[in-house]
Amino acid sequence: MTDDIIESITESLFKINDSIIKIAFIGANRKKKRFDKVLRKTTFNRPVCYFSDAELAKEWLI
Repeated sequence: MTDDIIESITESLFKINDSIIKIAFIGANRKKKRFDKVLRKTTFNRPVCYFSDAELAKEWLI
């Protein structure tokens, strides 16, 4: 995942921030620090968690 993709995802999250309760990323563990750094620069203030397993992510979201 490139930095451009991370920036694009972050911009999209910011635009729909009011519609999001929490968000789970699957398979983005290597980019966790980069995502966290970029999100801290914005007003995106929802819980974010990173998973390697889709089922665990779904359970966390519910």
